[in-house]
Amino acid sequence: MNANGFFVTGTDTEVGKTIVTCLLYQLLHERGFNVVPFKPIQTGTISQDEGHSLAPDVEMYKKSGVREASSNLSAYLFEPPCSPHLASRLVGTTIDFPVIFEMMRNLSRTYNSILMEGAGGLSVPINEQKDMADLAKEAGFPLLIVARPNLGTINHTLQTIYYAKSKGLRIAGVIFSNVPAEKTFIEEENIRYIQQFAPVLGSIPKVREIEEKIGSADLLATLAPFIETEKLVNILRGENNWLTQTN
Repeated sequence: MNANGFFVTGTDTEVGKTIVTCLLYQLLHERGFNVVPFKPIQTGTISQDEGHSLAPDVEMYKKSGVREASSNLSAYLFEPPCSPHLASRLVGTTIDFPVIFEMMRNLSRTYNSILMEGAGGLSVPINEQKDMADLAKEAGFPLLIVARPNLGTINHTLQTIYYAKSKGLRIAGVIFSNVPAEKTFIEEENIRYIQQFAPVLGSIPKVREIEEKIGSADLLATLAPFIETEKLVNILRGENNWLTQTN
């Protein structure tokens, strides 16, 4: 595959990975990158008529301006809202990496950069042998870790960083989501402390009903200054010697 990109993971479920993925798509697209988001595994889908399933994260991608067909943006869709290994077991199937990477190869024929969004955190199991860290490793993309700024985030974020390094993954940096406009001294210290272990590439402010506003030019203009777009661009261009080392 000729595509490069990022693997977007989180310190927890519902931490803001999809919002960050959508914003990154818009920012990079504005900078002229031929980029596409990709959600290999979506659980918690919504059943529709004639056996079709609606993937909430992919629908967010579409709201942010993605023109690619929804069916090409996710390899596995499961209705049970649980970990992929359990969701697939409940419906009587297994998740195979070759299926995911064949879809990724197809996308790479059209797009130069892929934003691969994981499900939950790095240690979430995909099947009985592999987890999200293994998927990120095989994809070969550096990690963007989406984290909360509040109490508990030091433990969750550092565990994610340590596990990533144990698996030999490169870490591009951390993006904090849902950051209050006026941070408490605890949140300020959490962000400062974590920055000693991985670069902080964004602190996205809390926006009410942000999911309803995704795709709007006003929202992008409001949030763009809080994301280190230039550093992300440099990584995609191969100027990545500042990436966190894994040794």
